Amino acid sequence: MSRVQSVRLKEAGLDRTVVEKAMQPVDVESLGLFTRDENGRVKQAVRVNQGIAFGVPFGLVMLMFIGIAMTTQPMLLGVLEEKCTASRRCCSGRSGRSN
Repeated sequence: MSRVQSVRLKEAGLDRTVVEKAMQPVDVESLGLFTRDENGRVKQAVRVNQGIAFGVPFGLVMLMFIGIAMTTQPMLLGVLEEKCTASRRCCSGRSGRSN
């Protein structure tokens, strides 16, 4: 710890060793969900593969993005074409309806 932190801890009345121990990083494990067996007892969670836990949702999001990106361009062209057609009918005095 720096000198500034030591002074602040001393002014606050905190023990430096306790604060350093509390600031240590904690080991985190990637576990799945708890399950129940046939008798209704809770079974311990098992470790999960972090690659799969990250890769599957990431892959699905990328598929959604690609699908949206590929379908919006033709839709926008269709809307633009319809707008231009309606605009030409409006400016030429035709209603576009057959009587």
